[in-house]
Amino acid sequence: MLFNTYCMFNGTHSYLSPALFDRVDPFLPVLRPMLPGGQTVFVARCTMNLLLVAPRSRHVGFLLEAVEAWFVRTMSPELWIAAGVGRQVVQWFEACAVEDPGLLEPAHPERARIDRTLGRLVALGVAEAYDLERRVTAAAEAQAVTSVRRKLD
Repeated sequence: MLFNTYCMFNGTHSYLSPALFDRVDPFLPVLRPMLPGGQTVFVARCTMNLLLVAPRSRHVGFLLEAVEAWFVRTMSPELWIAAGVGRQVVQWFEACAVEDPGLLEPAHPERARIDRTLGRLVALGVAEAYDLERRVTAAAEAQAVTSVRRKLD
């Protein structure tokens, strides 16, 4: 399911290699209906395992849709902290920001949804989300100061 194998003792792991990951795009619309269904922890783990094979910023819409569906299902720390899904979401954002620095900039089209997601993760106590939110806010403030300075010069 979701390009993962499951072992009762070792959990779930994506079997896709990074070299094959870029061929997953046509399958994402087929996988979307699975996101809000089933056992949320299992679906979330499989989804994040898949997306973390080779994080790509072009999948931000898919990730945000998944996270929003899971927030509707549960705000339980069991999913977001104990199962590590919150940490994995932050890990995905950080990896994609390296690939595409514009992902976390104020002008990004998905920035409001990204901010809501980070805010919810912070509210749940996901420490990594707090750290990322602080870095994003600091970068936005620095960009605003630079913009004002340019206008004054």
